[in-house]
Amino acid sequence: MSDQLRPVRTSIAAASATLIVIALAGCVQDETGDAVDNATEPSAVPSSESIEPSPDPTPVVEPLVLPDCETLIPLDDVHEFANDRSELLQEDDAVPFREMELAELEPISQNATTARRCLWGLPSSGYGFEVTVAGVSENDAANLMTALRDEGFSEQVAGSASTFEFLTVQPGGDFFTSHYFDGDLWLRAAAPPYNEFAADVTARVLEQIRVANPTRAY
Repeated sequence: MSDQLRPVRTSIAAASATLIVIALAGCVQDETGDAVDNATEPSAVPSSESIEPSPDPTPVVEPLVLPDCETLIPLDDVHEFANDRSELLQEDDAVPFREMELAELEPISQNATTARRCLWGLPSSGYGFEVTVAGVSENDAANLMTALRDEGFSEQVAGSASTFEFLTVQPGGDFFTSHYFDGDLWLRAAAPPYNEFAADVTARVLEQIRVANPTRAY
């Protein structure tokens, strides 16, 4: 090999080595760059905010429904626990107000959202019993309850319900009066004063009102 070719070949070999080193360095930088980029990517951090549960929908309360008198106490039941010759003598969709009654009953008579009055008894006789049911305002109910306490009615409280009872003694015949309050419901029963008659009537009527108003907690 001539002396002139040796430097050329040496230069070519050196240049080739330099290109290889540069290429390798480029590969290392790319890989390192990728590694660095991957290492510096932010990892997903779980959110510390708690997810509030959606509130339960507000239950819809339907308007008070009062069945007719025959549904409140079927006549067959009246014959069973009262007189077997009793009849439904009168049915009204209003609260009667009589002059001899408490003045606090007048607003209930005028403002009732719905009402039902039923009178059962023997025709042409003084025997019978009466039930009046109505939807009343909180204020009218509170005023009547205060008046009943002042009149000496006994009071019993069970949960959200209050019952007021009073025995009226009079020459034409004694009778027992019961007032039942629960929310916007008012129920009055006037009946002969024996065998828990008024309480039985009230319980029977309440059972039918609950059936007719499944969205209401009476």
